[in-house]
Amino acid sequence: MTNGQVNRSMPATRRALIVQSGEARHVLAAARALGAAGWEVGLAVNGPHAAHAQVVRALDKLELARAAERAGLAAPETRPADEQGLAALEGPAVVKARLHWEPGEAPARRHIEAVLCEDPRSAARHARAMTAAGARPLLQAPVGGDLMALTVVIDHNGMPVGLAQQRSTRLSLRRTSTRAQTVALEPHLAVAATRMLRDLRWFGLANLQFLRPPGGEPQLIDFNGRFYGSLALAVAAGVNLPDLWGRLALGERVRGRVIARPDVRFQSLVEDVRRARVERRAGLARDLVQTLTYAPGAVHPTASSRDPLPALALAGRLAGAGAARLVPTRRTPGPAARPARHARA
Repeated sequence: MTNGQVNRSMPATRRALIVQSGEARHVLAAARALGAAGWEVGLAVNGPHAAHAQVVRALDKLELARAAERAGLAAPETRPADEQGLAALEGPAVVKARLHWEPGEAPARRHIEAVLCEDPRSAARHARAMTAAGARPLLQAPVGGDLMALTVVIDHNGMPVGLAQQRSTRLSLRRTSTRAQTVALEPHLAVAATRMLRDLRWFGLANLQFLRPPGGEPQLIDFNGRFYGSLALAVAAGVNLPDLWGRLALGERVRGRVIARPDVRFQSLVEDVRRARVERRAGLARDLVQTLTYAPGAVHPTASSRDPLPALALAGRLAGAGAARLVPTRRTPGPAARPARHARA
């Protein structure tokens, strides 16, 4: 592992503007990481990117699957959910939108969630519903396995300057990483991922999500070109991804590359407690105790001894929400709500 060496000819003061709510845990982690590296941070770029066409191409799940295949990365078979694709379908399939959201659509029609369909008839029904909602549906072969991720910051020449690989050890109710751990970087995976990002002409942060089947190769299932939920883990493991991204955006030359050290643990405590209350794998009391005993020694998205106010504010909001549930409210009868066809991610 080598430390990134940076051209210091740029101005000493760097300023970053993050266009997103400061309450989001990944935004908080990014702001802290930038602040620790000497940046002045304001909340109002979720990150500088390549040209618009390259960004849309990378986030297009069909184009992503094709680029993965060209680069030698395993990915689930993916094809459009058109008449031909649906007619050829014989078993279960995941129906998902080609883009997380379609530019220009109303906010209520964005973030259409993927659906696992057990048979072609169900797949056709959900594909029609996605089309009606303004999305372009795809059919993807179902993949099982453990959730893992490889995050890369790549420069304008297509070279990685920071890499962090992790595996999820416990999933939240939303199927995100409520616990995770950094692992040793797999060189062949990093090489193939870099090859794909060059093909996509990507610049900056790329969080690649995989499912690893037992005894099989990791299957690429998603691409995030933004700050992500467990960002604090990579920073704690020695890779300040927001700082590297920002320096590249300012035109600084970053030499060498930084690789996350393994065995650093992450926990999103609030989500982990919620999960334990619902799952009750070994009984509620035992699950809650085990969840709380995991917390010491893990990096958290909100709690920080150097920056305690966000955690205190979160505790206050949770306490207020809990108290509100204890106060009886009068409800007026109304028409029964229709079940939603799609949940938002």
